[in-house]
Amino acid sequence: MLQSDYNSYPYQCILYYCGSSEGQNDPTVYQIDLSDVCGLYYDGSDNIQISDWLLGGYSSPSTVTILTYTLSDVLDFYNNFYIIPADIAANEPYMISTSDLANIRADNSMIGFVVYDTTAQSTKYWSGSNWYTTASRYLSSSGGNITGNILQSAPSCSSWWSVAGASISYTASTPKVISMGSFTQVFDGNSDLSINTSTGEVTYTGSTRYFRITCDYDYTALVPLSTQTLTHYLSKNGSTSISGKKTEVTFVALNSAKKYSDSISDIISLANNDTLQLGGEYSATASISYSNISYCISQI
Repeated sequence: MLQSDYNSYPYQCILYYCGSSEGQNDPTVYQIDLSDVCGLYYDGSDNIQISDWLLGGYSSPSTVTILTYTLSDVLDFYNNFYIIPADIAANEPYMISTSDLANIRADNSMIGFVVYDTTAQSTKYWSGSNWYTTASRYLSSSGGNITGNILQSAPSCSSWWSVAGASISYTASTPKVISMGSFTQVFDGNSDLSINTSTGEVTYTGSTRYFRITCDYDYTALVPLSTQTLTHYLSKNGSTSISGKKTEVTFVALNSAKKYSDSISDIISLANNDTLQLGGEYSATASISYSNISYCISQI
């Protein structure tokens, strides 16, 4: 390289020294105006000189070192490392050949960038490790960040309701599932949630996911002779162990009987063949009348 070449392309030469395999092989994407690398000035012979070297990992290059470079190598590196990646971001899908694509810088800051490979005649997306033809620009097949809204065309969500009534007999302080029939399906998103219409037990068939489950229900209790507590919870796989979210109501002795409407909602992880059902526990041995039970389950 001639001194005149260095004088004409000082930014490109110094960035080549920092990033190329012939230089420091530094993968950092520095500012193309060298504002985070160094300062420049012209000496008395109008030749470029370096001042205020800002990089602590290695010293500034000498003019002798830079003049050993080939100008075409310097400009190719600069285009592949700085110019073309910026053009890809600004002009998606950027048209480029397979061989040229192999030479450009592509890192995690470019995940989701789109090019059109004119050799392969296909659209490609940067995943963070490779250019793929089968990946999505918003959700990388090999990781990365999700940007924007992702819509699920067939979500896992369903709802059922029953206007039937049932009298549930409780043994004092013994939790149990509340079985009632005549359920009707209102909505089914993905056919992976089903209900036993005779008992109200919901079954999920699919891979493990989190769901928001809401159960609404009405109930009536007879007038207790002493203060009693009725607890409701969501039973997973028929469990009679009350954990997670629950609701409680206290019946005061000798108060008049009345109908209550209540609801319980929680977020629960469901795996394949897991079941869900409303459960209850009463502090007395007595019967509670239930009606209008409904379930609404949606994947989150």
